[in-house]
Amino acid sequence: MSNMTTNMTNSFKTWVKAPVGTYGKSVDDPVVKSDSSYQTYLNNAVQGILESPAKSIIPNRYLATIFNDNDYLTIIEGFIYNEDLLFALTTAEVVLKFVNSGIDYHKKSGTSLDDKNYKELRNSCSALKALLIYLNSNQVWIDKFTWTSSYNTKQLSSIRNSFRKPDIHKIDGNECLMNVKAFDFIRMAIENSYFFDPDSTIDRHKEIVSCITNNQELPARWSSENGAYNKTVSTKKDAVNTSGLVYKGVYPVKIDGNGNAQVKSQISVYTGYTVNGGIDTIFQNYKISHLWGNAYDPRYFTNLWNLVLVPSWANDLLDKDEYAPGASPLVIKLKSTFKAICLKHYKMKDKDYDFNLWNGTPTHLSKVVKGEYMINCISQLQSGEKLSAIKKVSVKV
Repeated sequence: MSNMTTNMTNSFKTWVKAPVGTYGKSVDDPVVKSDSSYQTYLNNAVQGILESPAKSIIPNRYLATIFNDNDYLTIIEGFIYNEDLLFALTTAEVVLKFVNSGIDYHKKSGTSLDDKNYKELRNSCSALKALLIYLNSNQVWIDKFTWTSSYNTKQLSSIRNSFRKPDIHKIDGNECLMNVKAFDFIRMAIENSYFFDPDSTIDRHKEIVSCITNNQELPARWSSENGAYNKTVSTKKDAVNTSGLVYKGVYPVKIDGNGNAQVKSQISVYTGYTVNGGIDTIFQNYKISHLWGNAYDPRYFTNLWNLVLVPSWANDLLDKDEYAPGASPLVIKLKSTFKAICLKHYKMKDKDYDFNLWNGTPTHLSKVVKGEYMINCISQLQSGEKLSAIKKVSVKV
C-alpha cells in the first residue's frame, strides 16, 4: 500500500481542520485533532478491505480500478477536476460500501474492537463519510482549481462505464432536508435543483423552431380547453390516438401518452439520465417542473429552458401560478428567482435565441431574491458516454 497524497486530500485536510464558519463549513461538519488522521484513514481504506472477508465480494471491475492500491483517491480527484461530481461521489460511496461490508462481517463474527483490521475499517469509514461531506460542499469547486488529474477524459469515461448501475450515487431531493437544520428555503430549493447545459438548451430550442417552421408535429400535454385543437377530441385517450391535431390552429401537435413521456425522453437524449424510472433511477425524489408552465403548448412542453429537475418538496410550490390573485409571497419570489437564473444561465436574451414564435423572450416578476447561486448543471451527453457529467456553476442574479 502506498501513502497516497493528492492535491485533493491536502485540500480535504485543510477543510477538516478549518473552524466552523470558514471554508463553507457548518456546525455539523467533522473536525479532528490530528492533521494526518483522516489522510491515514483514507490511505488505509483499500488495504483494510482487501485484508478483510469483504474482498471476496468485490467485482473484478472494481479490483482493477478503484481498489487498485489507493487509486480511488486520484480517480475522485480526476472526476472533480473534470467537473463530474456524480462519479466522484459514486467512487467514494463504492469504497465506503465495501468498508461497511467488512465492518458488518466483524460485528457478526464477534470480533474484538481492538482487532487491527476491524479498527482500521471503522476509522476508514469515518474518514470516508467526512470526505463525502466535503465532496458535496461548494468548497470543492473552489479548491479544484489547484488540483490536477492523472486521468484523461477517455480513461475517466471507461471508469465511469464500469460502475454497476445500482452502485451509482443516487441524487435524493429529500437528503438536504435531513442534513440541514435551518436554511433559506429559496436558496436551498435552487441549489438542490438540476439545470441543463446552455448548449443543450439552445440546441433543443432550435429543433423546436425548425419543427414549427417546417410544419412538423411536436409533443405536448393534452388540454381539455374547448377549441384547443382543430378536431373535436373529447378525451385524452381519443387525442393520443388522433393524428393531424393542430394546437390553437397554428402548431401541429402529438399528444403525449402519459403527460411527461416525451419530456423524459428529451432529457435522456441530451444527458443520458432517466427521471421517475424506479429504484435504479439516479434522481430519487425529484420532479420535472415546467417553470413557465404551458405544458399543453408544443413550444414549451419539451423546451429545456422551461424544464428543471427539482426536489419533490419544492415542486408543489413551483406548480402554483405566481400571477394568480392572492399568490403567496414565497411562491412569487421562488418562481421569479428560478426564472431569473434560467434567463441568466442559458443566456436566453442573447441573439442565438429566436423568440419570435413566443412573442418575445420569456419574462418573470420583479420579486427576485438577488444573490450568487451555485447551481447544479447537467452537461450535454458526449459520444461514448452513458451518462453526462454534472458540475457546479455560479450564477448571479
